[in-house]
Amino acid sequence: MKDLTCFEPKYRPLVGYLTGEESERIDGYQNVMLYILKDVSEKTHLAESEIIFHTRRREIVEARNMFCKLSRKQGIPFAEIGKFAGVHYTTAIYACRVVDEIPSLRKKYQELFES
Repeated sequence: MKDLTCFEPKYRPLVGYLTGEESERIDGYQNVMLYILKDVSEKTHLAESEIIFHTRRREIVEARNMFCKLSRKQGIPFAEIGKFAGVHYTTAIYACRVVDEIPSLRKKYQELFES
């Protein structure tokens, strides 16, 4: 398992969250992305499965874009973000850029995650 001390404390996994086979199967990046997904899910009031599910509904796409932005902010490579979210890595790159470029989405991101 990767050293998780480089990630923000709120995204570090809880001790004992994963045990045995699961902890070997899920590497550090995936573990941190699970916490980021849970955080986005709670703040956007969408189910975790909805955020990852391939759909083009606006509120879900916005939540997925925020997930990609938060994951990248933690230093997770675009390829890992894309693999976790079920999208191509270039889609993850675009999602991060969109959060910064669209004023309404940037405002929502700042209200939810930078306050």
